[in-house]
Amino acid sequence: MRRSAPARPKQAWNHHRFASKLVPVAFVLGAAMESFMVLVPVNGENFYDVAKRKRIERILDAEEAAAMRKAASDAESRSR
Repeated sequence: MRRSAPARPKQAWNHHRFASKLVPVAFVLGAAMESFMVLVPVNGENFYDVAKRKRIERILDAEEAAAMRKAASDAESRSR
């Protein structure tokens, strides 16, 4: 009795060929986008300048909120 081949070997090979072409293209496009974000300033700021500024703002907002909570709890404990 003759054994039959797997159901879709050609289709699986086509998916592999597609993926092997897609991965390098995606890698190059990602590198190009990253380079654009780093090297091209928009309104005098690049992506990482904005990211740094936003992170510092979030840290300062969190510290300010913590200080306000501490002051409120200190005032509440004094009033008792």
